[in-house]
Amino acid sequence: EPRWDTPNTTSNRIVVLVQRVSFYDPEFVLKVAVYVRQVLNIRSTANYLLAVAANLHQCRPFVAKYFRKAVRLPSDWLDVAAT
Repeated sequence: EPRWDTPNTTSNRIVVLVQRVSFYDPEFVLKVAVYVRQVLNIRSTANYLLAVAANLHQCRPFVAKYFRKAVRLPSDWLDVAAT
């Protein structure tokens, strides 16, 4: 499982890409998080995308709509909150 709490190239790249995409289509970032969680079954990346999106002004209006779809377990919620 990746360590999102320490800065590294992958986490920095994800943040930069999410910021760029959210400028044009902020809802798409959250759709990707749901896709990553539900279809690809990748918890950690989906949780990280949710956490990054929740911290971006453009994405905040859509977080509530997609949060329940992407967060399936209590531990998912804790991962999002800890990031």
